[in-house]
Amino acid sequence: MKLKGVDLKIYLEELPTSLRRSEQRFDTRGCTYSDLLQTTACIRRFLFQYRNSAAPVCLGSDNKCLVAAAMLAALTNGPPLVLPHALSQPVLKEMQAQTGCRLAIVDRQRDLPRNVEQFIPSVQQQDAAWHFEGQARDLDAPYAWLFTGGSTGRPQIWSKTIGNLWGEALNLARTFNVSEQDRILATVPPNHIYGLLFSVLLALVSGAQLVEATPSFPREIISAISDHQATILVSVPVHYLALKDCTLSGHRPRLAFSSGGMLDAAAGKAFSGGTGVPIVEVYGSTETGGIATRCRAKGEELFTPFPVVAWKTVDDFLAVKSSFLSKELARDAQGYFITGDRVRALSGGGIELLGRGDGIIKVGGKRVDLEHIRETLICRRDVRNAAVIPIKVGKGHETGIAALVAGDADVQVLKKALRSRLEPYECPRRIRVVERIPLTSAGKPDRPAIRALLS
Repeated sequence: MKLKGVDLKIYLEELPTSLRRSEQRFDTRGCTYSDLLQTTACIRRFLFQYRNSAAPVCLGSDNKCLVAAAMLAALTNGPPLVLPHALSQPVLKEMQAQTGCRLAIVDRQRDLPRNVEQFIPSVQQQDAAWHFEGQARDLDAPYAWLFTGGSTGRPQIWSKTIGNLWGEALNLARTFNVSEQDRILATVPPNHIYGLLFSVLLALVSGAQLVEATPSFPREIISAISDHQATILVSVPVHYLALKDCTLSGHRPRLAFSSGGMLDAAAGKAFSGGTGVPIVEVYGSTETGGIATRCRAKGEELFTPFPVVAWKTVDDFLAVKSSFLSKELARDAQGYFITGDRVRALSGGGIELLGRGDGIIKVGGKRVDLEHIRETLICRRDVRNAAVIPIKVGKGHETGIAALVAGDADVQVLKKALRSRLEPYECPRRIRVVERIPLTSAGKPDRPAIRALLS
């Protein structure tokens, strides 16, 4: 497999040597590349024992050094890894039920399902030399399994190959000139594909150093940027919304990324205006990988696909073809996967996203765009965030709309304001004001929790 002139197989075979040449620390907590490679060799020895196992091995840790070592070790042999979207007992039970996993690599004793064996890497002297020994895994075979965050219902699992993940990480490093001079701070954990790609794998392919902490509150994020002299911030829309009134004194990152949902335009403008840091919005998903980017701070209103991603429109829906697509995705005769996103293709190669096809519902026989209602809510000063969902009313034969609002708004005032801006059938039948919108660990709306609050 080649990516813009890079033969990925040759690159990966040379990776252990290139990592040993680096004297830089892998993370800010003190994990050196020597430590990383020793842990890699230890995990590789463990995985080799189960190389004929059909079930994946759970990577039950959010420690970035351990995650990096496991991803390196799994390049060569053994069963693929599965990364649960959270490390809670219910999520781990669900993961086991879906995958048949009986083994887990952890950084400490965890509360795992009863019949899952835990392995805590313990570095030994013979683990010092990690290399491929001619046993590199097929680049197109399952290498890791990742979950969607469960923001739209039951989490779904997707397989990713070495070509999918490492190819995309190399594409990011080359596109954004990430190097050993960079220090990456991520507010999303590495068990989600966004955190995995933009922190752990991006650091491994570029030599950039990782900030081990994963802050989530505004003051924590601002402090971490300053304390660790971060040059790249990897965050999610809800965090930028919380950071929109924050300022940075002294050190500033050179670049910020946002993914995991659409970034509110006002929040993005406020963050970039107050900090001087441009935000690159990355459009994609777990199953498709990265598709396109835009940077509003540079005047880009349309998304531009990565050069390695081919695209077209099919009945107003975006269809994509790239080496980042999961194997499970159905493709047409030309190899394109039709996404659920409605788009408008404009001259110059730009794409205007019009919203999810599944975000369009019918109320009383009329089409309603739930995202339009949400945008109408969050433009108000008394609303910090909002989630809008369809609900069943009456005996369940009729569809209505409900809204969960974070802020200090009055429900009756909101309803009156919405009636002046929306069609009657678009107005939410039910509105509840809360302190904050429930989120998954990836910073996305937690749909089951939101539905429970609106029931």
